[in-house]
Amino acid sequence: MSFVSSLLSPFFRRGNLASSGGEDLRAGFDGLEPGGSALEEDELGAAFRAEILGIGPIAPDFSPDVLDALRVVTLRNPDLANAVGNIVLLGNTEFSIEVEGRGAEALRAAILELNDTIYPFGGGWRGLVSDMLRQVAVYGGIAVEWVPADDLKDLHKGVLVPARSIRFRRDPKTREFYPVQVRKGVVGSLGKDSEIVLNPLTFQYLAAERSDSSPYAIPPLIAALEPLAVQAGMAKQIRFIVRKLGLLGLLEVLVAAPKPKNGEPASAYKERAGTHLRSVVDSLNKMKKDGIVAGFKGSYEFKSTATTSNLQGFQDIWRLNEEQVASGARQDPAMWGRSYSTTETYGRVVQERQLAQLTSYQELVSRALERAFMLIARLRAIEGIDSIEVLMEPANIHDRKEAAEQEKIEIENANALFLQGVIDQDARARRLGYGKAARPQPLGLEAPAAPGGAGEKEVENALARFTSEQNARLLDAICELSAERELEALG
Repeated sequence: MSFVSSLLSPFFRRGNLASSGGEDLRAGFDGLEPGGSALEEDELGAAFRAEILGIGPIAPDFSPDVLDALRVVTLRNPDLANAVGNIVLLGNTEFSIEVEGRGAEALRAAILELNDTIYPFGGGWRGLVSDMLRQVAVYGGIAVEWVPADDLKDLHKGVLVPARSIRFRRDPKTREFYPVQVRKGVVGSLGKDSEIVLNPLTFQYLAAERSDSSPYAIPPLIAALEPLAVQAGMAKQIRFIVRKLGLLGLLEVLVAAPKPKNGEPASAYKERAGTHLRSVVDSLNKMKKDGIVAGFKGSYEFKSTATTSNLQGFQDIWRLNEEQVASGARQDPAMWGRSYSTTETYGRVVQERQLAQLTSYQELVSRALERAFMLIARLRAIEGIDSIEVLMEPANIHDRKEAAEQEKIEIENANALFLQGVIDQDARARRLGYGKAARPQPLGLEAPAAPGGAGEKEVENALARFTSEQNARLLDAICELSAERELEALG
């Protein structure tokens, strides 16, 4: 059995988390070791970059230097910093933990207990979620390691591993990918001593989007780098114009030439005239900083040429580039405060697109948290855990009144399908965003008869009884149930 297979087999041999008796739930963690296997700090360095593409047969479709560039540019460029900030701000919503089994309460208590220590200096589980969302927004995926305690009886902490240090190799026997982390300061050929094989029991690499069968995540901002390079050149020109010419334009000064001295050679006169002209320029530059330019009448002629005469043309060019940056960043300029289109329909399209992106990123975070909670249950030997599901609230970027009206319509549609016998009570609950119904039958309504049978008249009567008053009562019950579940999630 290969090294990777020996690590993976204990994890899958156990099946689900449920215990069959008094057995030690930590049994089967043959590949689990105290502490973490990944380098927690950013110890990549620059020495390995020239050799990084030679790490093995499985290389990313882009230079790993791109990931370094994205890390820096998302901190320094206002537009990309805004793009990443939108993901983190809107995506870090409240989440609930759905645990089934007799050990549910014990696991919830354990998760709450670890909130202060799971992510040092990061604000607990919510802080970890925030930084995982940032990692997805910059690198396109999550690289996290759940570090067990030294005695293997609890989860010590979560560590976000630098995604730009992760590479994949392929096991020659199983042909499966496995992750490694590149060490710092590698020179020459990369061998076994230059990388860390990461433990798949504790390390997770989750990609939001990949290219074909490549295991690497596609950085969502990678297409914005080229137009950003163009923008950087434009900004450099703006700085030059402001520094050299000022906001008011070009100041043209005609200086009276000094008179030649008797017997002065032409070369000496030329040098003296040049020195005089340079001294005048230096003096005028100093005066311009104070907003005043002065000279003797008859000795100087001043003429100002505005540099803003074609400013509109420059704004158009800048806007075209800015739209290219936004397209590469997969966000609309409206999300950055640039309202190039103000129609209501267009605004809804932008909202829906942003919401879809956030939802896909939240799914990755949920899967990472579920792995962490699984490990907590196994390490603490909590029995009777049948399933764990993390549900994140959708980002609140809609008008609340409009969202409430839309929810009401969805409830009415689900009720109509239920009363017609098309779906059952649990299917209706799933259509409304719940895993299953809390009660076998709805409040104030009889169970629907099968369509086409003797109970069709009863179905019609049930529809007639489904008045607006009962509809409101049903909606109140659903809201009350939702509030109860939120309180349960908070412990």
